[in-house]
Amino acid sequence: MESNSKNFKKIENTAKSYCEKNNISHHDYITKFVNVLLKEYYEKREIYLFTKECYKLNNHFRSDYETAYKEFHNSQLDLFEWLDQINDFTFFILNPVYSFAPRKATDKKFKHKKIEWTGLQNTDILQDYINYKYS
Repeated sequence: MESNSKNFKKIENTAKSYCEKNNISHHDYITKFVNVLLKEYYEKREIYLFTKECYKLNNHFRSDYETAYKEFHNSQLDLFEWLDQINDFTFFILNPVYSFAPRKATDKKFKHKKIEWTGLQNTDILQDYINYKYS
C-alpha cells in the first residue's frame, strides 16, 4: 500500500510541477479545469450527441438539438480558453487525476480513485484543441 501512495504522490507532484511551469495554481487546475471545465465538457457533449441522434430520427427535436449544440460549443470554448493560457496543454488534457475517497460511503478505509473524465481517453479533446489552436 505504501508504494501505491508513493505513486499517487509522484503523479500529484508532477502535476504541481507542470502547473508551476505554466504559471497556474494547482488549485485552479483541479477545481476549475478538472472539476468544472472538463466535467462540463463531457456532460454537455453527451447531451449534444444524444439530441443529435434524436434529431436525426425526428425533426421535432430540432430546438433541443440546437440548444444542446450551443451549450456544448460554449463548454468547449471555455475549456479551450483555459488551455490557451498554458504551453504544455497536452499534459493537462491527458493527465489522470485521482481523488482520495472511501471505498464505500460507510467505509473508514480510503483509496485513490481515478476521476473518470481525466486521462488518456481525452485524445479526442486533444485533437479538437489542436485543430482549434492551429487552424
